[in-house]
Amino acid sequence: MINGKFAFNSVHDHPNSLLSGVYYVKAAKDSGGLFFHDRRVSAHRLLPKYSELTPWTIPSITYKPTEGI
Repeated sequence: MINGKFAFNSVHDHPNSLLSGVYYVKAAKDSGGLFFHDRRVSAHRLLPKYSELTPWTIPSITYKPTEGI
């Protein structure tokens, strides 16, 4: 997918997928972040303590785009 200036993608999911991701060929310095959110309501009921949250257990996280990654 190629997004031009001011473009965005709606929050969506990938059913039956264990892992989803994005690869940035190019990313301007002021590019918006890549937002991941676990939409499973029941998964948010028993979260670990805040100090124990990781990118794999946090309900929502945003990453800064980095070219080539």
